[in-house]
Amino acid sequence: KGINDVYFSRYPFQIFLIVVFYIPTKALNVLHVKIGTGLLLIMINDVFIISSIILSFFAVKKMSCWNTAFFFLILLSLFSPLLLYSPVYYTDTSSMFFIAISFLMMTFLFKAKNKISKSCCAVAISISMFFAFNIKATAIIIFIAFLFCYLFLSNNKARDKIKIALILLIPFIALNMAWSSARNEEIDQQYTFPITHWIMMGTAEYG
Repeated sequence: KGINDVYFSRYPFQIFLIVVFYIPTKALNVLHVKIGTGLLLIMINDVFIISSIILSFFAVKKMSCWNTAFFFLILLSLFSPLLLYSPVYYTDTSSMFFIAISFLMMTFLFKAKNKISKSCCAVAISISMFFAFNIKATAIIIFIAFLFCYLFLSNNKARDKIKIALILLIPFIALNMAWSSARNEEIDQQYTFPITHWIMMGTAEYG
């Protein structure tokens, strides 16, 4: 009730959450398995949280060593927002999953030895960050951080750095343009909140 084109135009980040909820709901209905909506949402959310922790663990392992990775895992396990977010099915945890994928792929990008591997990693990061950005607009800050991190910390030649940076940017921009063109422009212009609205909400008070 109340969910229509106007709603999705004003809150476009909800589209992914509803799709993710719809798929297991339909699968459970086909199998005639009954699970309460609240419990199912918590289970989906826990998958996002646990997957994000595991992906981040392996990213740290690839950057450093097992000891550092396990120490990082312990810190994450004790990080109260992750624990408290379990019953909250929202954009924070779902976008975190795609950011964790990008974080892991960044470590592969730094370790990659040939151009094909680097390009594949860059495309994977770009696609993951496209999802993260469209779920949570503030994810663009992390994407920019990834770009600067590669440009300033990579040991590659300047020309190679620029090529990879472009490979990171082009799919991200192209996917966002395609996503924008697929939406109802007239309704979007009338009802969509600008990205700055969500960024300012995140920086309000203790943000």
